[in-house]
Amino acid sequence: MAAPNAPSLERPPRSARGGRLPFLATLLGGSFSLRSVLGMSPVPLPGSPEEVRDFFQRRLRLNLSIAVGIWTVLLVAVPLVIARDNHEEVARFLTQAGFPAHIVTTLLLLVTALCLYRFRASLRVLQSIDFVSMIAQSVSIAMSFVHTAVKWRPELAVLIAMAAIHTLRAALVPTTAGRSGLLWKLASIPILVGTYYAYQDQPEAGYPGGMTMMLMALVWCFVVGVVVTSISWVIYGLQLRVKEAAELGQYELEHKIGEGGMGIVYRARHALLRRPTAVKLLPPERAGLGAIARFEREVRLTARLNHPNIVAVYDYGHTPEGLFYYAMEFLDGVDLERLVEADGPQPPGRVVNVLLQIASALAEAHHVGLIHRDVKPANVFLCRRGLELDSVKVLDFGLVRETANVDATQSTLNVLTGTPLYMSPEQITDPQHVDGRSDLYALGAVAYFLLTGEPPFTGSSVVEVCGHHLHTEPVRPSERLGQPLPEDLEKLVLALLEKKPGQRPSDAQALVRALRACASARDWNHDRADEWWRERGTLVIERASVASILPGTGQTLAVDLAKRAARS
Repeated sequence: MAAPNAPSLERPPRSARGGRLPFLATLLGGSFSLRSVLGMSPVPLPGSPEEVRDFFQRRLRLNLSIAVGIWTVLLVAVPLVIARDNHEEVARFLTQAGFPAHIVTTLLLLVTALCLYRFRASLRVLQSIDFVSMIAQSVSIAMSFVHTAVKWRPELAVLIAMAAIHTLRAALVPTTAGRSGLLWKLASIPILVGTYYAYQDQPEAGYPGGMTMMLMALVWCFVVGVVVTSISWVIYGLQLRVKEAAELGQYELEHKIGEGGMGIVYRARHALLRRPTAVKLLPPERAGLGAIARFEREVRLTARLNHPNIVAVYDYGHTPEGLFYYAMEFLDGVDLERLVEADGPQPPGRVVNVLLQIASALAEAHHVGLIHRDVKPANVFLCRRGLELDSVKVLDFGLVRETANVDATQSTLNVLTGTPLYMSPEQITDPQHVDGRSDLYALGAVAYFLLTGEPPFTGSSVVEVCGHHLHTEPVRPSERLGQPLPEDLEKLVLALLEKKPGQRPSDAQALVRALRACASARDWNHDRADEWWRERGTLVIERASVASILPGTGQTLAVDLAKRAARS
């Protein structure tokens, strides 16, 4: 794991990038091992192995499709051009041994391209197809043209055609400069051999001997080789730069999975351990001095907590560009907001089980002097971890505040923070003096949401919702749901939603004891949880993944109270 204070964007070794001038090394020498010839060495590109395979197959079939079009045009156009001068020469051209070989190669390219549109192949098979197709084209096109009369300069025609095909491949197919150079070296062999024999036996044509013409062809082969390897070097280097940009320290970012007021969360993989990880980034547009300080403070405070129901922090730091990040455990499941949206109100026994874990996590946070201040369904994750079912993880301590030694520049004392639908009355009227019982009120609102499918209060505006929290008594959950609920659980939820902190449970530990005493706590066991995850868990997570692209209802609110007071 990268050092917490010095993460960096890691670059592949120079050998993987090909050095400064890989085409020179490639043209002058290079490895001819079986793996390099067949192209079996791994190709480091952005994305997962499956994404790399898909990308390689799309590019390869595009390259083969264009090559088929080019060779088809040449098969038709060249005989027509020759026919304008000499019909006997056309007959000679069409009956030479190389012409049917070229037709067969073109048909095989067409069939291969069509197969790649219909079927999926492994990366190793795709690389082999790439190699064999390029060599087959080189041999067949050389055979087709080198027996043409030398007045048509067949070696130049072949060289131009092969330069076009190899340049197209270097631009389309993801490959190293070394492999492109190796393919061109092999493709040059039939061109040089054919040139030698074409001119060696025709001294009366007025051209130098076969050796001289072959050396001239070699010069042009070298020039084309420089162009082809340079194109692969530049394009492949850009692809690696994209990959490097997606690697944060020893974490490779895969895709975005969420966004909140304090940063953007990506699914990532640890480069060495290859385990899934969640990486939270502070975007540059939000990276003011105050935001960075609060972001760092969130990491430090979360790392102080060592509870199984609080998301674990692995690592944090800055990139050389100054981008702040931290890595935490990746959770494969669904947050409570999406759970209810996809699955509806939850059974009382399950609600008690979830609340117990949240309350236990809050108890530890409160014990060390931390208040979450943004407990809401979207910040609580329900997942399955090995044999442990319905495991709860409390997320997003971005608004957490210490009850002692508070730095006003980092804790936003003059700002009303939280989510309106789950905000305690004292958090609205006196955010500077909230304590752990404010989190218990929010937890009561979460419990209400889990039992009924709706938050305790709604409204057409933030002001209206806040007014309900201050002055309106919540409708009993059973009345809102339209069916009976366990009386002890309903009383406990309503106690948590009391307007005055002193009328709620005294602390999170007291809430844990009250939840354990609920009769419905025994209604949800391992067998019921296992049945739910087997029969409905996957479907709920899929529905939640689709719903997660839509705007959520629990947006974080930030109102500058000091400026509002000044205006009034």
